[in-house]
Amino acid sequence: MKGTEVKNQQTLNDIKTRELLSMLRKIALPIALQSLIGSSLSLIDNLMVGSLGELQLNAVGVSVQIFFVYWMLLYGISGGAATFISQFYGVGDFKNIRRTTGFTLTIAMGIGLLFFIAAEAFPQYILRIFTKFPEVIEEGCSYVRIGAPTFLMLAVTQPFTIALRATQQTRLPLYASAVALATNTGLNYLLIFGKLGLPALGVDGAALATSIARLLEMGLTPGAAVMLRKRAPLGDPLELSLRGYELSLRTADAQYIEVEVGRTC
Repeated sequence: MKGTEVKNQQTLNDIKTRELLSMLRKIALPIALQSLIGSSLSLIDNLMVGSLGELQLNAVGVSVQIFFVYWMLLYGISGGAATFISQFYGVGDFKNIRRTTGFTLTIAMGIGLLFFIAAEAFPQYILRIFTKFPEVIEEGCSYVRIGAPTFLMLAVTQPFTIALRATQQTRLPLYASAVALATNTGLNYLLIFGKLGLPALGVDGAALATSIARLLEMGLTPGAAVMLRKRAPLGDPLELSLRGYELSLRTADAQYIEVEVGRTC
């Protein structure tokens, strides 16, 4: 009798282990890959600009430090929000998911706006924090100015990415980031070196390519809810009410994930 109970318990443990591994494969692996891809855009810039010369490489390497500081701030804020969103999702509290996501979006946009204004208005003073070489600062200023809109784009993308991750929609942000990485790599090649009749913009081309890729990612991440039609009849998956400052996304089980910024009317 005891042998049968032990065998049943062992079978139960094996099933739970397989379920856990399956869950990790479906949730944790896409999150890890998406994080890796998201942080690789600046690396692609460095690798491709490096062939232009030491000055250009140093300029981009110093300039991306500003974006790295911003990314760390954004990652910390959204990471904290993900903890609450996942807890609310576990108990089916979609109202507080909306509030948490909206609060995260508001804070991220506020910080992003500050970085955007500083990068556009006086990038030379910011770059002086990281280097004292005037030629590197001069070369890096245009990169920072052209890439400044990505501060605002990431402020939109990251809260939605976190909301999708915390509600177990992990593949959709991964696909959006993969498209952004491919776009950035292709445009870098075209704009940095002037291929297919395009002008060779060098460092400016790298910044422009990254901005376009981030813009595409920003459009795909909230729009990823459209793809959930395959799993449930969602009706209109994306609802935007400017009057109420409310942005709604439906999850795969036809529940709403809404973002409330300010007060809804």
